[in-house]
Amino acid sequence: MIYLLADMHGGEKLGELNKYLEIANDDDLLIILGDIGIKFCDSEENKAFDDLIFSSKKKIAFLDGNHENFKYIYSFNEEKWCGGIIHRLTENVIHLKRGYVFEIQGKTDFCFNTESFESIKLLESGTGTLNKDLIGKPLTIQELK
Repeated sequence: MIYLLADMHGGEKLGELNKYLEIANDDDLLIILGDIGIKFCDSEENKAFDDLIFSSKKKIAFLDGNHENFKYIYSFNEEKWCGGIIHRLTENVIHLKRGYVFEIQGKTDFCFNTESFESIKLLESGTGTLNKDLIGKPLTIQELK
């Protein structure tokens, strides 16, 4: 199963994260939809959040938002995962890079930040589904307009 959370901001939603960690099984994945806030500030709350994330035995993927320590996230090596490119922070914690189409647990997902796009041409004409030929291909803004 895939679980979704957003706007963690380095610990603001620690209860929701703990709930996932308690109920998730080994095949589940939590995707944090921006603003995870890892290593974002020096507060005790943020440090406790970082410790919890980095010690997790459960699978966690995240998209970046505007409340991120990008220098830290991008210091990790890139690798290919589920058709796209990621930064692997730990064995179980990964950053999904923008501009890639990922196939996760049989579902096709495009990782992007909406503020840059006026229209998206990823959908197959009239079907409302993602074009499978785009899986694993980095896309530019020009290709999407």
